[in-house]
Amino acid sequence: MTFLKGSVPMSVRDFGELSSETQRVVEEYLTALEAGFCQVTRNVARDALDETRSHVLEALDSDATPDTARVVLSELGEPDEYARALCGAIRGDATPVGRVPDEGEHALAQPAMRIFGMPADLKAPTRENLQSRMWNPHDPRIFTPRLIGLGWTINFAALGVRLGILRPDDEDVPFASTPQGWLWSALALPVLITLLASIALSVMWGSLPTELPVHWGFSGSPDGFASKAVATVPLLVVMLGATGYSIWAFGAGKSRAARAVILAFSTMFVLLLGAILGVSVAYGRGIELNGAWPLGMLLVALGVPFLELVALSRLGRIEEMRRDFENSGGMDAHGR
Repeated sequence: MTFLKGSVPMSVRDFGELSSETQRVVEEYLTALEAGFCQVTRNVARDALDETRSHVLEALDSDATPDTARVVLSELGEPDEYARALCGAIRGDATPVGRVPDEGEHALAQPAMRIFGMPADLKAPTRENLQSRMWNPHDPRIFTPRLIGLGWTINFAALGVRLGILRPDDEDVPFASTPQGWLWSALALPVLITLLASIALSVMWGSLPTELPVHWGFSGSPDGFASKAVATVPLLVVMLGATGYSIWAFGAGKSRAARAVILAFSTMFVLLLGAILGVSVAYGRGIELNGAWPLGMLLVALGVPFLELVALSRLGRIEEMRRDFENSGGMDAHGR
């Protein structure tokens, strides 16, 4: 990638040919530039820094004074501003100099407030803030501030990077190349679970007792009860809302990244609430589960969206590689 254009013939090959004062001026600028790099991989930042260093060397000769170096560096702009411009060029997001990236553009999610040291927020689940929390491979934190309420949520991309099955720069733009058919296939999961839960509850409604459990102790045994309407209907309504949110994202023509992240968010809620609904109804039918069911429920509710997002991301990466290979082959065939 070329970041800089227009240079004079090179007369300096390394900093050793410059005076110590001129070296100091250039090194101070490069140090400040490196410190300003924001949420790009270390290798990419190093390449950009090396290219900037080469450009500066090309513009200087062995007799260059500190003032000459300052003039050359001033053409690049202030180090922090130039760093942001390079980051935008590297990521291809055309983020203007001086603008802070929105959540989801490799920004680090921050809570609106903290209560007793715990993050708290009440943001609506837009694609941007969902992505900044649930799928941000450039954020090394596995646990990020949750959107609604008190506590944390899981950054599945950071978990994938930590496990070594993903790299932060695997995709040019997350999910942008994921085949549409696979996204629609993933949508079938929350739709099917919600549909089956609705049908099952309707069929069994008359045979359920008047009260069902709504709270369980650490042992997994119920210790709180409410009417069957209170115990089941709100759960089903939220499941319908979460599934409807995913369907809306597809119907409204949202980007593939928006569909993937919203889909994972909805799937997590549908699995979690569907499991609670199922356990409550099972108890009403005389079926008692052992104390391990809460752990199993959490593993499934978190594991399925994680695997789903990883699979969609890898499919997008494969598609990018296929496209790049075909484009490269086409260029070679024409001798360009």
